[in-house]
Amino acid sequence: MLRSSRLKACRGTELLDELTNILPNLYRFNKENDLDFTSTIVLLHRYWDNLKERIDNNWELRIEFIQILHKMAVLYGDVNMPVACGARVVACKVESSYLNDEEARLVHCITGIHIDRATSIIQAKSTGA
Repeated sequence: MLRSSRLKACRGTELLDELTNILPNLYRFNKENDLDFTSTIVLLHRYWDNLKERIDNNWELRIEFIQILHKMAVLYGDVNMPVACGARVVACKVESSYLNDEEARLVHCITGIHIDRATSIIQAKSTGA
């Protein structure tokens, strides 16, 4: 039991490091890149919201979805940094929501801010504001 909680605590720290590593990229995004980043976040987060209702008790499918997002972040890292960063934000959000250490809660809050910001930007674009 103690080992399991230590592993989860370590994972929260790893997620915080992953999130911290993408932050410098976000500050370099131009308007087009920022729109790609926010669109990726909104699309993947909506997909997760729809998916999680159907797989809520299935840990294997949840882990598989997180792994797909991490792979997406790696694969797009060389070709499309905004998409890679968006996938990483959603992956960190989903994974941190199932951990219960201080770092994971911080990751959950930070990714929530990015998701709320992305949703606001996309809503503003769709209403023409």
